Amino acid sequence: MNGKISQEQLDKIIRVCEDVLAKNPKNATAHHDLAVALMEKREYENAISHFKNSIELAPRHALSHYLLGIAYAEKGLLDEAVESWKRVLELDKRNANAYYFLGKVYALRGMIDAALLNLRKAKSLQPDNALVNNVLAEVYVLKGELDNAKSEWEEAAQRQPKDPKPLLNLCAVSLDRGDFEECVAYGNRVMEIGREDGTVRFNMGLALMRMDRMDEALKNFERAHQLAPADLTTMLNLGEAYDRAGRAEDAARIWRKAVAAEPSSPHPYYNMGLSSAKNNKGDEAMVQWNKALEVDPRYLPAYLARANYWASQHKPDAAYSEWERLLKVEPTSDYARMNMVWLLMKLERYQEAKNLCVGGKVSPQVPDTVVSLDSRRDNPIEQGNANDADFEVLRGLADFRLGHTTLALHTWTKVYREDPGAFHRQGALLTFALLDSDVDHLGAEARSDSVQVVDTIRAARTGQARVPIVSQEAHRRKEGFFEGILRKLRQ
Repeated sequence: MNGKISQEQLDKIIRVCEDVLAKNPKNATAHHDLAVALMEKREYENAISHFKNSIELAPRHALSHYLLGIAYAEKGLLDEAVESWKRVLELDKRNANAYYFLGKVYALRGMIDAALLNLRKAKSLQPDNALVNNVLAEVYVLKGELDNAKSEWEEAAQRQPKDPKPLLNLCAVSLDRGDFEECVAYGNRVMEIGREDGTVRFNMGLALMRMDRMDEALKNFERAHQLAPADLTTMLNLGEAYDRAGRAEDAARIWRKAVAAEPSSPHPYYNMGLSSAKNNKGDEAMVQWNKALEVDPRYLPAYLARANYWASQHKPDAAYSEWERLLKVEPTSDYARMNMVWLLMKLERYQEAKNLCVGGKVSPQVPDTVVSLDSRRDNPIEQGNANDADFEVLRGLADFRLGHTTLALHTWTKVYREDPGAFHRQGALLTFALLDSDVDHLGAEARSDSVQVVDTIRAARTGQARVPIVSQEAHRRKEGFFEGILRKLRQ
């Protein structure tokens, strides 16, 4: 039915259909037309009743089944809607709209493969339908297939060049894919068609910041903030941009504004702490991180920042205490446990270190960075190949320092067979804890099956190894920092 029909016309159609049904209650067409008019008036329950009557009288009328599904969906009755659309396809296997809506419902339920199957069928039947392109793209994003998502939105943008929606999404997906120049280009196209959008400005700011074009990034973040002055994510990122541009006072100002807007959020305090620490204001940093933990005692990044700060100040006992606190908050954090093992080794508390080496996957370093909550933020966590073999390397090191050379070699030989890369990942600690004379002693004690292990340890000590506690600066990849760090801490 024409969406521009007036209420007077709808009421007239309803009266006519009711008059017809008063004379002939079994008129399927009158029931159908009455249901359509009622749907236009958003009287979905009555519409459903008349569609059912129409279908009972004309069970092979595919359009009635299709619109009944729409009415069910409007009422939130998705199971019934799905059954109606399936019945449509039994009657008309080339009904693109039925495939389209089935795909949408399956996507909402997380049935991604079923959604794609139906949406691709809809596209094959209606190849010029930009609506199908848009939904297909969204489902591809859910599946993590960003290249396919981009292709669908590009098709939609070509078919509807004045529609900002596909361009908005192309701006975002380009950011996700690390195509920062494209992100900015698509954002400019959105604004060229007259759409001033805070989300686009925000995404352009992120892309420009990652290309170190800080002046342009700031202009876009500031405009995004003007368009959405109470948005926490925008304020956090605007503060980060100020901080990276060397404007610490402006960064603190905007983060204080974020505190006022979201007093229950620990993120602004955390960011202010990192900025203070970067500017050698350690006491002030601790004050801010403590405030973050007052707001949220389970806020893991604050514990991590305090531990890293104490380590940078050459206070391993204080750093170890912070890692202990973090582990109490998140007992399954192998990342925290790995750092505790490192510190115990450096404090020569070898038995305690060995006790912590009970296995588990770990990413051996998580640098500090300013928190951002956007889903398209880079992940600063170095994605190494660390796993429980790393703990076994350190357990062997603890055994060696405790005087159990044979046991250490046995542990390391097993690691060498399963994951020799673990020695290089832990090369920095091997370098710290083993002297050349220690390696010579290992070589003298090694049996034939352990000789390669000692050679690997010797190579790891001379290579460029990474340490688990690092400074502020870090390359970032896809995924929000806050979500990324929580994921790693909980592994």
